[in-house]
Amino acid sequence: MPLSSADREWYFNQIDMVDPHNHVVKVDRHSGIVNYNPALRSDESLHRDATPEELVHALAICMLVGDYGYRVD
Repeated sequence: MPLSSADREWYFNQIDMVDPHNHVVKVDRHSGIVNYNPALRSDESLHRDATPEELVHALAICMLVGDYGYRVD
């Protein structure tokens, strides 16, 4: 389901709030790209389109590291 522009902005703001220094995730609002820290262990690309699912994924990772103390790697 597509996100409204207000919903997308909410996710962008939440990611910025949880990870203000872009230690884990950096979202480029203009290009619509999510960039993950290279230290994250993943078999997926570290640069992904900011789809609704990817924004949820990015926020969850930011929360795991920022709020729950998981290591980036």
